[in-house]
Amino acid sequence: MDNNTEAEIKEKFRGAKNRLVLLDYDGTLVNHTPLPETAILPEHMSDIIIKLVDNPQTKIFIITGRGRSDIDKFLDHIPINIIAEHGAMIKIDGVWKNQIINNILWKKAILTVLKQITDVCPKSYVEEKNFSLTWHYRNVDTDLGYSCSRKLIHLLHGIIPSYNLRILDGNKVVEILTNETGKGNAVKKLFEQRAL
Repeated sequence: MDNNTEAEIKEKFRGAKNRLVLLDYDGTLVNHTPLPETAILPEHMSDIIIKLVDNPQTKIFIITGRGRSDIDKFLDHIPINIIAEHGAMIKIDGVWKNQIINNILWKKAILTVLKQITDVCPKSYVEEKNFSLTWHYRNVDTDLGYSCSRKLIHLLHGIIPSYNLRILDGNKVVEILTNETGKGNAVKKLFEQRAL
């Protein structure tokens, strides 16, 4: 982004009567870390977010793929709105609500495949959330991790249509979630529900 564009954005932001700020957590507010539990919000970022939250003209949401309890642990010192698990859950004014029905019948079939891959891919692991499953390979040898992730995605493609699921092929993670979820869908629901 050039200086003129940046100055224009700042000017429009300052002049706006109502502002909506949507921020991702991992990779945006915090750097990716070898272990998800170590991705702690830096103090300077926390200070900036608190200033934004305290501004009555600004509505701020953290949108993340992380689970509710996980993201709450990192942000419990800030009274902030959160969209978790790619839109499956939302926290507005301190109250969490499910945005989709929690149908966990699919997890057993997917967990079997994830366990098979984890067994042949040392240092990989599975994270189970309320509405999704994530296979992490950040700590695996790069070539092996990538190879195993391709095999996993291939195996999952044979299963997911039966359960109305989709695959997110992320930064050294493969996440399986329902087609109902998605960060874009979550923002659309915010507007529809006039939560902004």
